[in-house]
Amino acid sequence: MKEAEQQAPEDVEVRLRPLLGVQPRTYVPVLYGIALLLLLVLVLVYPGIRRHGSMVTVVTTPADASLLVDGVRRATTPDTVFINSGTRTIEIRRPGFDTYRSTVDISGRLIGSWIVPHRTTIRVELTGADVQTLARSALTEFAGWSLAGEASGQYQFPPVARQAAADFRAAAGPGAAADAWEGFVTEGLPQVASQALLNDLAAAALAAGGDGPVAVPSGIAQAVELLARTASENRLLPLQIASAAGPDSGRLVRETPWFRSATAKADELSTRRLDGAEVPVGAPVTYALGLSFVEMPAGQVVLGDARRARRGGDMLYEVELSSFLIAATELPFSAYEAFLDANPGWREGRIDELIGAGLVDRDYLRDIDVMREVPERPVTGVSAFAAEAFADWYSTLLPEGLEARLPTEAEWEYAMRISGADGGVFFEARTDGPVPVSRAGAGRAGITGMLGNVWEWTADWFAPYTAVHGGEAPGTGAHRVVRGGGWGTDWIGFNPSDRGSLDPAWCSSFVGIRLVLAPAPGL
Repeated sequence: MKEAEQQAPEDVEVRLRPLLGVQPRTYVPVLYGIALLLLLVLVLVYPGIRRHGSMVTVVTTPADASLLVDGVRRATTPDTVFINSGTRTIEIRRPGFDTYRSTVDISGRLIGSWIVPHRTTIRVELTGADVQTLARSALTEFAGWSLAGEASGQYQFPPVARQAAADFRAAAGPGAAADAWEGFVTEGLPQVASQALLNDLAAAALAAGGDGPVAVPSGIAQAVELLARTASENRLLPLQIASAAGPDSGRLVRETPWFRSATAKADELSTRRLDGAEVPVGAPVTYALGLSFVEMPAGQVVLGDARRARRGGDMLYEVELSSFLIAATELPFSAYEAFLDANPGWREGRIDELIGAGLVDRDYLRDIDVMREVPERPVTGVSAFAAEAFADWYSTLLPEGLEARLPTEAEWEYAMRISGADGGVFFEARTDGPVPVSRAGAGRAGITGMLGNVWEWTADWFAPYTAVHGGEAPGTGAHRVVRGGGWGTDWIGFNPSDRGSLDPAWCSSFVGIRLVLAPAPGL
């Protein structure tokens, strides 16, 4: 068989045939032109058809506001987002400011939008801010971070104080902002328990006197003046600063006469600590629902404890208290059930509504069946809000001129010291719950249960360094103070000055209520 002749590739010639009678020299350039035209349409026109709209940059004063487009959250200002063309509803929200809402027509570029997109800018100055609302919101967040310990590589604290100072300037102008800032510092300083919070507060203080976020001479002067005034009013402040600052900064503070003066003040306070046996108390007085109360006399006293550090309970503080009446026992469930009968909105069957209102959590009255079997058990599973609702209702049952409320932390500890409580129902009793209120460990003048049985809500917001600032709790915060320990607490290592903190909406089988009575405001 004859081998096929092989031909070199370069000698191969390809001839295009006519297409529908049209010669190749005519239709090939046309096909190239169509392909080029399609490529141009794909690059220059199709993106503008498929994604017709504009890149919109939204800038707000103050910053960090939420941007919503047609009800959907898209970004936090300042930021640039793509918005489809058409009539769109733009909303900008920031807590404490009026919501900005506007209907805008968004256009776009049809040709070349992929290469040079259509752009527009929206600038909004938020208005209607209530400085007090802004301050409460910022203080609550600031207080929440005080419970988180020190910043780490896994998380960093947000600049809450610096943002608050910027919000105050935006809401009220530099002059009024300075006054708002001073209030923020007064409330926020007791929360400073870490280097991160100290840095944030100091940086904001240095910039608070100006129009922007950087330190200015007027801000520095204002910060120094505020620090000097605060230091003169709070003699123990160096102890807090040394503890919150980092190792190097803390060492420098400890080497100053300022710190030595604070140490001397602490030593002087320790010689005047309250001895409950020295304070006379009267016999219990019975009011509505058979609840008995014991009068605590007015006085200037030293409270706290310097023997151990736990949750800020390691400093003594001096406070002057007016006289008040404190319940001889923790609140029994029988009294709370009378409240439920008179206030159906607080019954356990309305828990979903109460949760929706942020007043309780899912554990509200979880032990109600057990408590109904033993009505003299202390009521548990109640939030701070529920406790205050009971106090408001109980006030309506009292003689004119008296009101019921939760005790302040200072009032609670004052009564505990006077009662001379030295024992109670703790974990060592191997109990599976609290005992009836009258059997919870007696003290002087018939006051029972000041230690153990159940932790007790107070009216004060928790701050790690309340004691440094004269025992005055901040006006707002993230958690409320609970005191006294409970049946699940390990007595070994527990100190009567130990402080606990809970979200005010939390309900726990370990926490109950003790009321105080005092003259109604204005009397």
